[in-house]
Amino acid sequence: MTKNKNPVEKLYDYLFHYNPYQKMWYAFYREESNQYFNGDRKRVMKNPDIDELITEIIIKNSKKDAG
Repeated sequence: MTKNKNPVEKLYDYLFHYNPYQKMWYAFYREESNQYFNGDRKRVMKNPDIDELITEIIIKNSKKDAG
């Protein structure tokens, strides 16, 4: 199996949601959308800046792929 050379492709695994009242972006795995929208936010990443959130996801997945 070859490793994914483009780390941005890992973003397809995530859904993004912006909460305008909290001015916060949330990202969670696509398959965990029901849990997220039912209030379970244990495995959610968040950041007020969408670019920083995307960078966090890419870094997290790069470390997971390397290890």
